[in-house]
Amino acid sequence: MPAASHPLVIFDFDGTIADSTAAICQLFNESLVATGFEAVPETEIRQRIGLSLAKIGKELTGLGPEHEGHRALVENYRERCIAGGLAHVRYFDGMQPLLTRFRQAGATLGIATGKGLRGLLENLDANYGRDDFAALACSDQVERGKPAPDLVDRVLKETGFAAHEAVLVGDTTHDVLMGQAAGVETIAVSYGAHDAATLAKSKPDKLLHSVRELGEALLPWQP
Repeated sequence: MPAASHPLVIFDFDGTIADSTAAICQLFNESLVATGFEAVPETEIRQRIGLSLAKIGKELTGLGPEHEGHRALVENYRERCIAGGLAHVRYFDGMQPLLTRFRQAGATLGIATGKGLRGLLENLDANYGRDDFAALACSDQVERGKPAPDLVDRVLKETGFAAHEAVLVGDTTHDVLMGQAAGVETIAVSYGAHDAATLAKSKPDKLLHSVRELGEALLPWQP
């Protein structure tokens, strides 16, 4: 088995590992309507996936966290998630074999996500994937969410790697900007929440379009 191109590979989760973008948009709109707001176009939610729940709520409603309506929306969304609203989410085709190949090649894997830890663990367990990752960094474990570097910095600290030894893989500009702020190489994938044109504006080191291309880029000597 060839060596991975980087000792540490840090993934975003939703839209990068898991095919969850459509489900998140639907769940968010259900919460908006349930708490007295109007549903919004899916594109309005897609462009904000990866940010903290509080920030998404503020941008979609125009209300700050101190407002009752904002608190109701955030709580409703959390309750829907806890009740299993995203329990059916599965990995993209080919992702689980790719994660296995990374580990066989000696790479350490981590996750840096805007999800809360409870929700991430539920999704990982539903896909039998918790043991694949050496470090999990979630929005409720850091002071600042994306695009600040805190999530990546937490993974680096927990795994003991330096920034130059790591690469971040994500499907949004928020991921790319986070990786850049942390000083790691960045790979954007266009099969998730943000399209290729949007991702290109954030100037990732690589812009890829499929799980297969991701494997070819990070396991470059794989036959």
